[in-house]
Amino acid sequence: MIYPEVNLDEWIERHKLLVVNYHCPKCQNDFPTNVPVLLKDSAGLQSKIHECGRDFSKVVLVPRTGSAKRLWKQIFGENEGER
Repeated sequence: MIYPEVNLDEWIERHKLLVVNYHCPKCQNDFPTNVPVLLKDSAGLQSKIHECGRDFSKVVLVPRTGSAKRLWKQIFGENEGER
């Protein structure tokens, strides 16, 4: 996972993302998904990795390439990846 140094608002607009709040079941604190992340075929937002560890963070992704969009449609249905 790559953490690009980009403007959060521009990243959200470019990839049509939504910041969501993640409630950690371990520490009971809330963390917004406001850290831009980039994977091979997907872009998204991650919550802060806090003292509970990586397993207790949330990542919201959207496909960003044609092949990823086709794969997501096969797995999740026709409307996934289109907002």
